[in-house]
Amino acid sequence: MEQNQIPEQSSETQQPQDVQQPQEDQPNRGSIWLGFGLFWAISIAGGLVLGVIEFGLSLLLLPLPMDYSIYYWLEIGLAGIGLLLPLAFCIWFAYQGKTRTALGIALGYALIIALVLLFLSICALIFAGASFH
Repeated sequence: MEQNQIPEQSSETQQPQDVQQPQEDQPNRGSIWLGFGLFWAISIAGGLVLGVIEFGLSLLLLPLPMDYSIYYWLEIGLAGIGLLLPLAFCIWFAYQGKTRTALGIALGYALIIALVLLFLSICALIFAGASFH
């Protein structure tokens, strides 16, 4: 055997056992920050678009002699669409396997709920300390 010849390694020693899978084999689950940003983008852009639609409908419907309860139900329906649109995207991303993106959208909803509760508690504290004499 020559000195410069490298001995062949067995197949067991060529690859260590604790090697992780390559990155391309792991599924892409999305990004929490992408979902959080999408929640705010959908909410703001959707609110603006639905606001323009509501304004246009109010210009068309208000001059007509009719019961205005139909107009109020239309407003509630458009506001409901604005609140449910990010939820539809959350379900769609979860269905596509982008669970982290769906979690980011859900965290956006959780932040909105937390901010509403914080605002209500601050208002309750202000009114509780105020004297109405």
